[in-house]
Amino acid sequence: LATSVRSVLPEPNQNLAQFLRYDAKESKFAYNAGYTGEVNPDLAKTGNGTPRISASFSQEPSNGVTVTDPINKTDFTVKPKFRLEAGKQDQNQIFYRLAGSNGYLVYSSQIATIKEDIVLASADKDRMVFEYELVMGEGQEARLEKDGSVGIYGSSLPINGNVATGSEQDAALLQKTRENGQKDKLLFDIPAPVVKESGKTKSSVVTRFELEGKSLRVVSEGLGSASYPLSIDPSVYVESAAQLMRGNNESNVAFDVDNELFKKGSTTGARIDEWTETGEMNNASYDQGVAVAGGYMYRAGGRSGRIMPWVASQQKTVLATTSTTFAMNMPAIRPSGDLYVAILSHDVSGPTGFSSVPAGWTQLADTREHAVFWHTGGASEPASYSWTKNGNAVQWAGVILRIKNANATFTTTAQNNATDANPVFPTVTPTSQGALVLRSASWDDDNVNAHGYAPTGHDEIASGMSGGATGVGFAVSRIDSPPLSGVATGTATMPTSQNILDSYGSSSIAIYGSTAT
Repeated sequence: LATSVRSVLPEPNQNLAQFLRYDAKESKFAYNAGYTGEVNPDLAKTGNGTPRISASFSQEPSNGVTVTDPINKTDFTVKPKFRLEAGKQDQNQIFYRLAGSNGYLVYSSQIATIKEDIVLASADKDRMVFEYELVMGEGQEARLEKDGSVGIYGSSLPINGNVATGSEQDAALLQKTRENGQKDKLLFDIPAPVVKESGKTKSSVVTRFELEGKSLRVVSEGLGSASYPLSIDPSVYVESAAQLMRGNNESNVAFDVDNELFKKGSTTGARIDEWTETGEMNNASYDQGVAVAGGYMYRAGGRSGRIMPWVASQQKTVLATTSTTFAMNMPAIRPSGDLYVAILSHDVSGPTGFSSVPAGWTQLADTREHAVFWHTGGASEPASYSWTKNGNAVQWAGVILRIKNANATFTTTAQNNATDANPVFPTVTPTSQGALVLRSASWDDDNVNAHGYAPTGHDEIASGMSGGATGVGFAVSRIDSPPLSGVATGTATMPTSQNILDSYGSSSIAIYGSTAT
C-alpha cells in the first residue's frame, strides 16, 4: 500500500492485531472471538487493554462485517453492495480492493469501534455512491438522526439478542413483543460520514447518508476538485462498549484518542443533536470540555477573553525557633514574568506590622497572624527572600506560590478574629471572569492536617505548621469554579474537622489572568 494512501488511514495497532485471527474453516477474520463483555477493571481505569467488542469480517466481501454487542447479546451486519475483491489482513486492519476503482475498503478493529474507511487514490467521477445492506436483529430498526448519523435501535426491555423460551407460544410472544415494542434503546451508532483529504485540514467534499429501510447509501459529491488520496469514513460504534469508562471532576468526558472516540456521560432527557461552531479553535479559552473523535477536536462550553491563572509550583518554609526575621525559600524553578505570592504565618507578640519587606514585594493582606505579599519575577530571582516584623521574636511558617498567566492585578478582602474560632474566609467580588481566587488563613498554636483543610467547593494547595503547641500554622486553597465578573464568592469556612480554634487572620484574594492573545 502506497505511503500516501496510508497517510489518510489510522495507524496499524500491533497490540490489537493479536485479537484478529483468520478462521480458514469459516473463511472469515474473527476479532476478539469469544468475548463475553467482562472488562479488566485495572485496565479499564486507563482506557487501554483488550477490546470491548467482537466482530467478524468475511473474506468474501459481499457477506460483509458483523459487529457484536456483548452486553446486549445482539449482532449487526453491514454488507457492501458495491464490487470488492477478497479481503486481506494487515495487523488489525482488513483491506478489500475496490473493483473498477483505484482504492480500498478498509476496516480497522479498535477498542470499541469498527472504523471503516473508503480510501480513494483518485476518482474519475465528481459524485460517487456506495450502497450497503443493513442486516439487523428482530425488533431492531435503523433511523437517520438529525446530525446525519444512523442509529440502530432496539427495545430497552431485556428482549434483545438470544432469549431462551420454554415453548412455541413463548417464542411467538417474544417475536410479537420485539416487532411491536417501542424501539427506545440505542444499540449501534454510525456517525455521519466525514472525508479526510491528503494535505488538507478540512475537506471540500460533501458527504452524507441516505437511508431507505435497510438500504444505506454513502453519497459523496465534489470529488472532482478534491486532493488525493482521501478517505470517506462511515464507522460503527457499539454503544454499550463506547459508554463512559472513566471521567474527571470537570467535564465527565472520556478521552480515547487512539480509538478516536468521544462519549459524554449519560444524561436524563438531554442529547446533543448537532454541534454549532461559535468560535475559532485558536482563540484562547478555559473551563471547557474537550475531546477528540474521528480526526476532529470538539469543544463544549468554556470561557474566553482572558487566560485563567494557575499555580505552577510552590515552596513551603517553617521556622520552629523564634526570630523577628523570616527567610522564605523560593520555588526551585523561578522564571521571569511569573507571579509569586508569599503567604506568611507568624505569632502575634508586641507591635504588629513589618519593619522590613523585600524589595519588589507588595503587601496584599496583613491581619493578626496572617500576611500576604506579591512580586513579579525578574531576570534572576534569588533562592530566598526575608521579612522582618515589628515586636518580639516569634515562630514562622508559610509558602510561596508560583503562578502562571497572571497580570498582577488583584481584588483583596481581609478579616481577622481574635477569639477562639474556626477560620472563616471573607467574601470577594472579582472584577473579571476566570479569576484565581485564593483563600488563605494563618493561626496560633493549633496543628493542621496535611489534607482535608479546604472548604467545600475548594481545592487544596498547601498547609503547614511550625511545630509544637506554641507554633503557628497556615493553609491555602482555591475556589474550584470561580464566579463571573461582578459576582461575589460568599464567605467560606475551614472544615471543623481540622480543630483550628484559636486566634487567626484570613484573606480572600482574586488574581486576574493575562489577556488572551
